[in-house]
Amino acid sequence: MAEQMLFNFSENILLKLGSYAIQQIGLALGVTKELTKLEKKISTVRNVLLDAQEKQVSNPAVRAWLERLKDIVYDTDDLVDEFATEALRRQVEIHGSILREVRYFFTRSNPFKFRYGMGRKIRDVREKLDEVVEDMRVFQFVVRLVDSPVEKTTRIREETYSFVRSLDVIGRENDKKAIIQLLTDEEDVSIIPIVGLGGLGKTTLAQLVYNDDAFTSQFDEKLWVCISDDFDTSKVIEKILKAKDGVDSNNLGIEQLQSRLRQILANRKFFLVLDDVWNERTL
Repeated sequence: MAEQMLFNFSENILLKLGSYAIQQIGLALGVTKELTKLEKKISTVRNVLLDAQEKQVSNPAVRAWLERLKDIVYDTDDLVDEFATEALRRQVEIHGSILREVRYFFTRSNPFKFRYGMGRKIRDVREKLDEVVEDMRVFQFVVRLVDSPVEKTTRIREETYSFVRSLDVIGRENDKKAIIQLLTDEEDVSIIPIVGLGGLGKTTLAQLVYNDDAFTSQFDEKLWVCISDDFDTSKVIEKILKAKDGVDSNNLGIEQLQSRLRQILANRKFFLVLDDVWNERTL
């Protein structure tokens, strides 16, 4: 079971390292080569994990090697998450400079200090990986190639929904109030992005705001739309229209879709949640 978790962690790291956001932050910080080397090392150990799992049953040295590897993989995952967080912070700053009314919560960091610190962390992790890769040659593991997750372009995600039992959610009341405050303080606020890594509770927070009757009662209309897949303007409008009246609009062109959307929302104050948006070009 532990080895399976290690395999999953390794795949997750490869998936993150292959993402557009990580690649862009790597270019910005001048550490692309280091990240590429890191990816190759993780891929190397990932491909022998299945064989190592079998051999560790009868070989204590292999078990010890797996324990060392586990700690290093966890450190690598933490490191990549730091890069993902920095990429997200910069992305939000870019959107903030383009969209006049966008508000967000984020702790700013010194880019030079970040570059120096992350460069050192990458080297430290890679040196540890170099050691375990060198040691693994002694065990003569059989490489079992597995398709890299970065090559899989299709992402299957469950649809999110607006309902949430507020009694089941603990510790988000202040966050909910902060977002409602942003939405009610200024008349012309157009977008409030809730950004963060997967699993942090962004959808739950949006659900809490969406189901706050005292807040949403001031709107003529409230709509919840789950994007999930790649952002496409026509598909998003189709989903908004369906959320509004329950009718499919698949056969309409973009001009007709936009015209219909303007008609149903004209002179109406509406609250729209676009949940599970992944594409960085969306805003």
